[in-house]
Amino acid sequence: MPLPAETVLDRWVRDELRKDSKFSAYIGKLDLETVERPALRSYLYLVQASMNEALRLEGVNASGGVEHLPFHFDYLAVSGGVANAHAFQAEDFAFIVVTLPVVELLWALSSALSRSPLVAQALSLGSETQSDDLQELLFHLQLDFLVSHEYTHHVHRHCVEVYSGPQISDQAIS
Repeated sequence: MPLPAETVLDRWVRDELRKDSKFSAYIGKLDLETVERPALRSYLYLVQASMNEALRLEGVNASGGVEHLPFHFDYLAVSGGVANAHAFQAEDFAFIVVTLPVVELLWALSSALSRSPLVAQALSLGSETQSDDLQELLFHLQLDFLVSHEYTHHVHRHCVEVYSGPQISDQAIS
């Protein structure tokens, strides 16, 4: 019986990825139960479930006919506030992962944008618009863009192992 994606992810980060000094701050799969804010924890579970469902339903037509492993979206635990997202393959999965600091960065940016009078004016929003609703929408748009970007690394075969070490897309988010 194959291992669950979560187990493969955690083991791969701990046993393979951390061997590369560029990724020494990576700890493993983020245990969402350790997220201190209950509202954020619940939200992260919801985002993960919806991302994985969307990726599960993605067909080969969406990838331009490129065959690929089954996708799994998840979060990585890191030290030192590393804000990043990655795409890689391990065992029988195509992973798309983000660190908690990148989630928090997108949330903070969404918060600032949703409360900006200039953004409200540019979007022709009236004063009755709920900034919390706009924040959530902006967060989802940013995260969807980020996940789509990582998805294309898989579609363009940037994640196929071509040497003995881990092959991971490595573009820092700043």
